[in-house]
Amino acid sequence: MAAPVSVQFAGTTDYATGLNKSLISSSIFNNEFYTYTVTRSRETGVKIGTFTLVSGATASTCPIGRVVHLTGRKLYANINPMNTFVVGSPLQTPKFLVSIYDPISFLNGFIDPTSTTFASYDQNLPNFFDLGTQGSGVLPPLGGKGGGTSTFKLADPFPSALLGSSNTLNVGDATMGQLKYNDQDGYITLLSSAIKSNSIILITLLLTNSSTTTTYRSYLSNQATGTVRINWIGNGTGSSGQGYLNYLILNA
Repeated sequence: MAAPVSVQFAGTTDYATGLNKSLISSSIFNNEFYTYTVTRSRETGVKIGTFTLVSGATASTCPIGRVVHLTGRKLYANINPMNTFVVGSPLQTPKFLVSIYDPISFLNGFIDPTSTTFASYDQNLPNFFDLGTQGSGVLPPLGGKGGGTSTFKLADPFPSALLGSSNTLNVGDATMGQLKYNDQDGYITLLSSAIKSNSIILITLLLTNSSTTTTYRSYLSNQATGTVRINWIGNGTGSSGQGYLNYLILNA
């Protein structure tokens, strides 16, 4: 079996081997998404290549962060006629172009692969998987990887101020942090714009200062967009305990 080809997306030669590769949009691309047609002049018999914007391409159907697949079709400036361009679009001269397919909008057309609007994107999966940036086929985005909302943002490098039961803590758009509490049984209301009604929220509870209370458990309730209640319960001995609680908000 032949060794796998290393595709660097550096030029025409590399794109010729990139049939199973994907790109991700770094900005809205409806004004850089073209349909290509060829007609022949009745007077001269010369072929005329015309570009128009893809029908149905809008800011909403061609958003930032969309993963698209190369189809293998290509246009070459010195082979395919390129005469008429879209007024106001970045493409105004003959260039090497590649065809892409959008598995979310089902649109397809040609783009300029050297445009900063697109970047290489590889999930090591075949291009016939319906990936895009949503659905069950997408790998979890972590640590700021594009295409998802689960980027990690620390609320504060230190624990919150000491909180008692029924307190509210607003952490802005943070997705992770640490709370400091001082109650045997109680709850706090955590506010964050990162919280969705279907967010997965992980919590860990650590008791650090208590005379008799040794067993604690914690759970979530009242979760809605922007808010969740974090509850903790002791073993019922009546002693007040002080501890720390870590939280992590995950969105698909």
